[in-house]
This record gives sequence, C-alpha cells and structure tokens, in this order.
Amino acid sequence: MTYQSTPSSIAPVPHSEALPVPNPPSNIEMYSSEDSATASENADTDASRHLEFSVYFHVIEDLQRLLMQVLYTFSILRIIKNIVIPLLKMSIELQTS
Repeated sequence: MTYQSTPSSIAPVPHSEALPVPNPPSNIEMYSSEDSATASENADTDASRHLEFSVYFHVIEDLQRLLMQVLYTFSILRIIKNIVIPLLKMSIELQTS
C-alpha cells in the first residue's frame, strides 16, 4: 500500500521501542461545564431553527402545489374558451343550416 506524501495525509507511523504508541491522558475533559451549557444552548437554537425551516419548507411546498393547481385550472379554462366553445358554436351552426 502506498501513501501520498502530502501534508494533509494521515499515514500510519511505524512504532518501536524508540517510538512507542502514546498513551492518551486520563484527566482530559472533552468540554468544561461552561462549554456544555453553551453547547446545549446552541443545540436548542439549532433545533428551533430547523423546526422553523421545516415549517417554512412545508408552507412553500403547499403554495407551490396550490399554484400548480391554479395554473392547471386556468389552462383547462383557456382550452374550453378557445377550442371547445368555438367547436360547439360551429357544430350548432352546421346543424341549423
């Protein structure tokens, strides 16, 4: 297996007695209590933003669906006005003459 020699690559490092595998420290906390409170507030804010976005997204979807129905209805009305009614008038005129 060949690993690229770029600064961003993470390649395995051979370990030996001269270069042992490091032991992680046992007293490190990931977050302090202040950080966890801030993280909790951020999570609440993110959740409310997500909820707002979700509501707006569904409203926009409903408006798009309604607009498509309106456009479809107007298309049918235009077809009736421009094609069906003139054909009916022609048919009536042909029958009366």
